Amino acid sequence: MCLDAADKNSYPGCGTTWSDLSPNGNNGTLTNGPTFDSGNGGSIDFDGSNDIVTTNLVPSFTSSNATQIAWVYYNSTPGGFGSHNSRRFYMGFQNQGNLGWGYNNVNNWSSGVSHNASINEWCMIAIVGENGTTYPYVNGESLGVGFTYSTASGTEPNTTYQLGRVTGGDLGYLDGKIASVHIYNKALTAAEVLQNYNAQRSRFGV
Repeated sequence: MCLDAADKNSYPGCGTTWSDLSPNGNNGTLTNGPTFDSGNGGSIDFDGSNDIVTTNLVPSFTSSNATQIAWVYYNSTPGGFGSHNSRRFYMGFQNQGNLGWGYNNVNNWSSGVSHNASINEWCMIAIVGENGTTYPYVNGESLGVGFTYSTASGTEPNTTYQLGRVTGGDLGYLDGKIASVHIYNKALTAAEVLQNYNAQRSRFGV
């Protein structure tokens, strides 16, 4: 999946459809009123109350390697941006002001918390899942090894991917902006994550 609010082919500046630039057609639908912000090339602004973007993507996380990358601007914490209800994967800055990410297979959470939140500035968050281990990054910098997770059958996320909230617990809705989201069906290397960051950082002034 590739959503980028700076690309008019992805989001023209109005309407409720945020189109997937990949050939997979995993489009997003703006729900409850998130708006377009033209700064930094373009982003979607979430009000922290109930704004979300829903998609038709149910990403593979436990049965294969994957990478999730997003450019996010936080006005405040808490707030997540990726969620699955029932069985879900999430990442985002939590109410404690730390980057959190986790995977829930209905009965058990595996989760990690690291790195203080960047408030009122753009940051690139990435989580790489490879062979049962997660590797978190902020602004292209590795934060070390995250939690391990099961690749057993039956634990895959089972609902569609959402942006702007984490359902369950007290992680809440995003008060801030999302400029782009990329989900890869492979584990990017540290060099590739850094390459993604360096390719976009000038757009966000970091």
